[in-house]
Amino acid sequence: MTATTETAPFPVDSRLQGIALAYRNPTQSFIADKIMPRTPVATKSFKYLEFDSEQHFSLPDTKVGRKSEPTVVEYVATEKSATVFDYGLDDIVPIDDIEQARASNIDFDPQAKAVEFLTDLVMLDRERRVAKIVQDSANYASTKVTNVSSSAKWDNNTVNPRNLLLNALDTPLLRPNTMVVGREAWTKIRQHPKLVSSVSSADNSEGAITKQQLADLLEIHQVLVGDSIYNAAARGQDLNKTYSWGKHIALLHINPTASAQSGISWGYSAEYGKRIAGIILDPHKGARGAIVVRVVESCCELVAAKDLGMLFQNVVA
Repeated sequence: MTATTETAPFPVDSRLQGIALAYRNPTQSFIADKIMPRTPVATKSFKYLEFDSEQHFSLPDTKVGRKSEPTVVEYVATEKSATVFDYGLDDIVPIDDIEQARASNIDFDPQAKAVEFLTDLVMLDRERRVAKIVQDSANYASTKVTNVSSSAKWDNNTVNPRNLLLNALDTPLLRPNTMVVGREAWTKIRQHPKLVSSVSSADNSEGAITKQQLADLLEIHQVLVGDSIYNAAARGQDLNKTYSWGKHIALLHINPTASAQSGISWGYSAEYGKRIAGIILDPHKGARGAIVVRVVESCCELVAAKDLGMLFQNVVA
């Protein structure tokens, strides 16, 4: 039998992959990875556990008699199937551009810049996907979703967001450790007199609180503010600046060590491999050909325990 050699149609470039993995846009504060942490899976199609939290926390009798057997318990979860999706983008860099950059005295790498540009867009798309999942009422138990009425908005000084949040945090079976809030809502509620007074040593209703002050007040690990924006207009139309995270607040129990087969968390992201970057030669583009720069990641966002979260929709006007 004659051995055959297969040529990879998309050779990964280790230098460009390093840029794609390390890149962080300093102007965009992405929070998706903190809300739905990445956990590796061995294959693109995999099994994961969805928890019935009520049964998971039912306490069995643990007492064992001198000659009796311990109570038999069953790990309560439903095994489900899922598949990761590939998310990626291409950018075309003409050979002319690469040669001109090498010949100049300017420290500029067209391929590296293309990787940064593409990575930023791939991350922004993931941010928008996770935001939609967090804001979707179907991803919570029906009793844990509140659509705030116009007369009870949290930017109304007669409403007390502190009491509403403290009471809500004690409702899920596992106390949420993370608050997720969109920038539009955060800008208003952080100036709420009742919240300002709650963290101020003086009786002062003016000013604004920080994320850390609110986290300390609520006794949770973190307050995450979604700042990312995108252009929702169709190609060729005027800019339509849109906040990914809207005017909502979610209270979530997030376990960063949870995986598809162990640990319980409101949600996480299954990731197949790491984000990759590479180049493909295209001799048909430009006078001297071009390099197609590609950035790809393979992941799947999963909600594994709906009972471990609460959603307040449209908290401000």
